[in-house]
Amino acid sequence: MIGYPRLAAGLVLVALAAGGAVYWRSTTEIPVRVATIERDVQVRVFGIGTVEAQIVSKVGFQVSGRVVSVRADQGELVTAGTLLAKLDDDAQRAKLMKSAALGSKCTN
Repeated sequence: MIGYPRLAAGLVLVALAAGGAVYWRSTTEIPVRVATIERDVQVRVFGIGTVEAQIVSKVGFQVSGRVVSVRADQGELVTAGTLLAKLDDDAQRAKLMKSAALGSKCTN
């Protein structure tokens, strides 16, 4: 069996070796590459994916038809009742005139 003085001496040697290694690593220079400063670096971002709206609003008309004018732009803040788009009403006007003509013909 190893005696106490030998064990103590071994532990002291291990502690000294560990301390020396730590001291050597803390004083040794580490080589570092330094980059030069660049100005006006162009930033580019590329990505593939799906873009989804955070808020979805469903807009529709009571009758079908061809849109002849759009009065609000995408992202524009609008209030309730604001006219957003106008449909071609020629067909609806023709039906209204025909109904009015038939109605006046029936009353005579």
